Amino acid sequence: MSLIEGRALSVRFGDLAVLDGVDFAANPGELIGLIGENGAGKTTLLRVLADLQAPGGGEVRFRGQAVGGIPRQAYAREMAYLPQGAESHWPLEVRHLVALGRLPHRNPWQPLAKEDFERIATVLRWTDTAHLANRTVTTLSGGERVRVMLARALAADPKLLLADEPVASLDPFHQLQIMELLRDIARQGACVLVVLHDLTHAARFCDRLLLLHEGNVMADGAPASVLTPQNLEKAFAISAQYGERDGAMYLLPWQRLRLCEDESGGHP
Repeated sequence: MSLIEGRALSVRFGDLAVLDGVDFAANPGELIGLIGENGAGKTTLLRVLADLQAPGGGEVRFRGQAVGGIPRQAYAREMAYLPQGAESHWPLEVRHLVALGRLPHRNPWQPLAKEDFERIATVLRWTDTAHLANRTVTTLSGGERVRVMLARALAADPKLLLADEPVASLDPFHQLQIMELLRDIARQGACVLVVLHDLTHAARFCDRLLLLHEGNVMADGAPASVLTPQNLEKAFAISAQYGERDGAMYLLPWQRLRLCEDESGGHP
């Protein structure tokens, strides 16, 4: 049995089919990259899997049970969702914000226990944010804030982590550090789904890629089988340079294969 499964998932915004009959299944121990052009349905799929948006058609099942039938707190103990550009609008200290990730494991108004504080300290260390623990969240840079919000998601010790572009605003050092962390979390038995636009990271770190195109699954499999020249041309209108290092494939997006609509007259 898959940990989470989407069956014939469909979502429409007016006349636009954002997801159009998507079938998807994921298992513990996998780091799965969701890739595709802007508007392909990646964020929508993540929100549907997180039970934050109801599909217009199809269903999501977690451990074989329809997600809609699982109490929200019970699902929150198993699943954590990191939205794109995660914000905190309250001037909380970082350690208090990260502690909110432990709420699904506590009864209302129950104080944090030793294991809660240990988990908070662990995820602050994992995300390289321990030195920020006493800072107010609203004073952090964008990259620091993203890492703190990831720490909050990991504080719940989720079996399923859904992360929407967690490395987009990070410097190169922390991009690598967070991708390594997500890979390690998956190897420890969690299922991690991550939206990525960086195809180099997708090729190097992910066990499996799901390529969405116009609301459908164009390809699903190992990075080498998904990131083919033909798929890159159809999904992204680009070509790439390929290479290998330390036994891992890498690619570098290299050339656009078509102009944008407003470039028909050339660049100024």
